[in-house]
Amino acid sequence: MIRMHAIEQLVAKKEQSSRPDTQLKTISKVFLLLAAASLTGPRLSYAQSADTSDDQSAAEDRAIEQITVTGTRISRVDGYEDPTPVSIMSDETLNSFGSENIAEAVNTLPVFAGSYTPGSSIQNASSGTAAMNILNLRSLGTNRTLVLLDGRRVVPSVMEGTIDVNNIPQNLVKRVEVATGGASAVYGSDAVGGVVNFILDKEYTGLKGSVSGGATGYGDRENIGASLTGGMDFAGGRGHVVANVAYKTADGIAINDRPWNLKGWQFMYNPNYTPTNGQPERILLDQVATSNGIAGGIITNTALRGTAFGDGGTPYQFVYGDLVFDPDMRGGDWKKADVRGTRAGQTLAPEAENRNLFTHANYQINDNLEVYAELSSDYSKTYNWAYSLECNGCITIQDDNPFIPASVATEMAAQGITEFRLGTQHPDLGIIGTDGEHEVNRLVLGANGLFDAFGSNWSWDAYYTKGVSKHTEIADHAHYMPNVALALDAVRDPVTNEIVCRSTLTDPTNGCAPYNPMGIGVNTQAAVDFIEGAGVRAFRKQEITQDAAAFTVSGEPFSVAAGPISVAAGLAYKKDSVEGENDPYSRDRDWYIGGYGVANGSIDSTEIYMETVVPVLRDVSWADSLDLNGAVRVTDYSTSGNLTTWKVGATYQPVEGVRFRATQSRDARAPNLAELISEGGGGIVSGINPFTGDPLILIPAPRTGNPNLVPELADATGVGIVLQPNFMPEFSLSFDYWAVEIEDSIDTLSLQETLDRCFLGNQRFCDAIDFVPGTQDITEVRRSPFNYVEETAKGYDIEASYNLPILDGNLQARVLMSRYLERTTNDGSGVIRETAGENSGSEPPNWRLNASLSYATEPMMISVSARGISSGVYDNRYIECNSFCPPSTAAHRTTSDNGIASQFFFDAAFSYKVPFGDSEVDLFLNIRNVLDTDPTVVAADPGSDGFFYSPVNHALYDYLGRVFQGGFRVEF
Repeated sequence: MIRMHAIEQLVAKKEQSSRPDTQLKTISKVFLLLAAASLTGPRLSYAQSADTSDDQSAAEDRAIEQITVTGTRISRVDGYEDPTPVSIMSDETLNSFGSENIAEAVNTLPVFAGSYTPGSSIQNASSGTAAMNILNLRSLGTNRTLVLLDGRRVVPSVMEGTIDVNNIPQNLVKRVEVATGGASAVYGSDAVGGVVNFILDKEYTGLKGSVSGGATGYGDRENIGASLTGGMDFAGGRGHVVANVAYKTADGIAINDRPWNLKGWQFMYNPNYTPTNGQPERILLDQVATSNGIAGGIITNTALRGTAFGDGGTPYQFVYGDLVFDPDMRGGDWKKADVRGTRAGQTLAPEAENRNLFTHANYQINDNLEVYAELSSDYSKTYNWAYSLECNGCITIQDDNPFIPASVATEMAAQGITEFRLGTQHPDLGIIGTDGEHEVNRLVLGANGLFDAFGSNWSWDAYYTKGVSKHTEIADHAHYMPNVALALDAVRDPVTNEIVCRSTLTDPTNGCAPYNPMGIGVNTQAAVDFIEGAGVRAFRKQEITQDAAAFTVSGEPFSVAAGPISVAAGLAYKKDSVEGENDPYSRDRDWYIGGYGVANGSIDSTEIYMETVVPVLRDVSWADSLDLNGAVRVTDYSTSGNLTTWKVGATYQPVEGVRFRATQSRDARAPNLAELISEGGGGIVSGINPFTGDPLILIPAPRTGNPNLVPELADATGVGIVLQPNFMPEFSLSFDYWAVEIEDSIDTLSLQETLDRCFLGNQRFCDAIDFVPGTQDITEVRRSPFNYVEETAKGYDIEASYNLPILDGNLQARVLMSRYLERTTNDGSGVIRETAGENSGSEPPNWRLNASLSYATEPMMISVSARGISSGVYDNRYIECNSFCPPSTAAHRTTSDNGIASQFFFDAAFSYKVPFGDSEVDLFLNIRNVLDTDPTVVAADPGSDGFFYSPVNHALYDYLGRVFQGGFRVEF
């Protein structure tokens, strides 16, 4: 059998917050709803383990069975182990996690960092990834992590080529195999960071079902799900069919009123800073809120600065704090100005509903030929609250605006003020949300068989798969900026004395309804409707189609003294195409948020590949075994021509219980549809015009494709050791060092970076900027990707496990750790950027830990696990100081606090089986973040819209609090 390392959950710890009443109600809801109480302990299984289950024994009895592990296409029965580390999460582990989605369980593995989650993608209103779960190995990028379903590719969920794990038939997943290390020569493009292979239980026979539900300790994020799976033989056992249907729904959390979000933690610029006074430029404080963009509006200049507007437009004097540096301040009326914890602040979780149907059938025509078919359909509907129309002093109000309250108008006249600037959160307008519907249909037709050649047995497999991913995204309550400008410019009609838009005086049929930004509850529905598109909604309908086919043959053509030489070879073809439509305003890029771009086109590739395993030594004085592994793949891309990727590896076992493994590979990632042919999506962005020094307020900055891109190339190295000593047969320890260097990495500059590089004379970035003819004024900046970055990532992984039979049961302990030594980028500007240990974004922390301890004995199982994240910094370039600070520079900002505390979370699981007729009901209760630990503070940057963001890194830390998930599973 093949030994594969399996993985479990990580740990961390912190003090418990006290909400006993709410939590007791939540527990009661879960138990009453499901009549269940228990929790399955996470059991990560090794494929070569001392305790053998009935299933394992049965597998061993079938002498001809061959096992293929993710990371190789070679099937062997002689115990060969691939040099690429492969880890497994069993279905028991997945079931034990306190979440309604297995992606959250997979993301607890230390090798993942920077994955898209419903929490981290809350504000993704334009990209179409809102509420998705997209995995990221090694923090190398979601588009460098290849996701497979039973070893086959899946139609992309979005144009970027990534896969939403929500579309995997999760209740049929038997295990998840994670192969870390480059695998492009084995699987093709995208496998730079590694491969995540979801293995389904297609051989299941019987009938089983499950019902689960849960909620947080705050009584929100209530969810419920149900699944039914059935499988049976037919045609006298020559055929088998399995089907699964599942449904789940989860409530959203529109307002983040967690106590940790209501303290006002944020960086702000130090108003007392000068380059020579020794103070830091940035200071981290609590009670920080916006100073020039409060809910009902505030005047930000002239002698009327600080005049604010409340309910019904009533003016009042806003009290500024003791430290003010627009758009932020500390103290004063910060609670009135605080956006966090309100409808306009960053939300916590989207609404989600998922329906899944999966069927698989296979039929053995004869002893050497089997055919199979697979059909799946997945539907999801999500709603995600994204942004309000934030304005920090960006509105100019003329003195003839009839909405100005009389007392303010009088004061303006007395002081000779003809206009003022106003900042507001536009409370009368709706919060922009993403209303999404995704439907993914997939068909697989294939055959496999056996034949004899070269005096040995060979196997082959051929399949065709067609996947169609349909998406509809609507930017609910999106604001159409041309209408915003018209509606804000209000005057009195000289004939009727009614308040109208100034434009209506010259164009009476333009439909404009005047809008009042001064106050709360002061606008008509007509004004709101006009700003929100006057009946036109920002939307995109998009259909991505993937056609793929492959033929693989494998066998052992001949032998050498150490054993048979194995070979696998094949051909593959893949075509991805996209077509779509959007609203007319998106084509003009005039929405504040949304701005959905579409594309129409296709890319394809044709590949030929071969892999081999050569046994070099067996049972000699200085080696129990030595095997060499090699793979090569030649790919013809429709956009960039031929490319060769390869891999060489070796496993060496000097004595029983000690094994060394090493790999070296050349990998590649081809540019995806979005990078090549996107016609532009995204909202409007602000920045600074470096040619004039003037601010650019909300100009279009669409993301467009670049057809001249070439594939990224990567060199990956892996060296490791596995210890399984005879004197401790239940113990296993592995250590693996890895390194990845990527050249011609594809990346997209921000609006400001594009402007700055053009200003420095780089013409290719100037080509992405539209200037007003004859001037240096800018009207649009297209953010296009380029092959201009070099990236390096290095680290090591440690995994240990120990099984101990005790008291008629089995005690299992496991620890997994990942250490990130380096994560650098070189964008050609002459500065190498190190981001490992920056816990503020999508980059990896220095350390991640996952540890678990479980005990199982019939009919009970109990486990505890821990997830740990090392301390880190906001930015490795920053200088932390509070006195005697050097001058702050763009490259090395001075800050009062650059540290982010380490974090530990504990989870628990318990399950108990009770008789139910001739079967058993498995009752379970899973608790994630048992101690209800608040996430460590990760404060937003100063300026811009930092006051909007919650002080947490959603991609790294638990942010929901204690989460309960309970239910039952029954099998007939």
